[in-house]
Amino acid sequence: MGGFQIALNILFPYFSRLVGVKWVKFSTKWEFIDFGVVFMRHNITKIDSKGRILIPFHIREYIGLEEGSEVVIINNGSKELKVFPLFKGRNAEIHIIMADVVGSLGEIAKTIAKHNIDIIMGESKTIDRGKLAEWVVLADTTRCENIKRLRDDLKSLKIVKDVKIFER
Repeated sequence: MGGFQIALNILFPYFSRLVGVKWVKFSTKWEFIDFGVVFMRHNITKIDSKGRILIPFHIREYIGLEEGSEVVIINNGSKELKVFPLFKGRNAEIHIIMADVVGSLGEIAKTIAKHNIDIIMGESKTIDRGKLAEWVVLADTTRCENIKRLRDDLKSLKIVKDVKIFER
């Protein structure tokens, strides 16, 4: 047994107490009762034949994921993925084509906020520098009373060229 394996056998039971995970000892090796191996700030898990990733129970429990919960997977452009849960309630993707001028995002964000919508995340990019840009927003629309009115209010802004809202 190599030094790394011995260290893992000694440290895993200690770490499991810190994060509240159950471990079972088989012969001289500690095994996690799930498909993932737990470390302090990350987990090692496998992708199955259908491309699914198992999120270990203790993480699902900690962040409140249940069967049917939706998560967002973000590619940061460096071959890394971030996964975080959507809030329960109504969510929408808002796609906005707008003038590429200073203050556009702020004016649109104010309009969105007036409709009691919380922006969970957004990504903006220039389509034609100084002329046209796009902003895609993932938003919690649970407290919004009228999503069609939001669409109309956004379209009435001079800087907005087009708006599409996809409710989830």
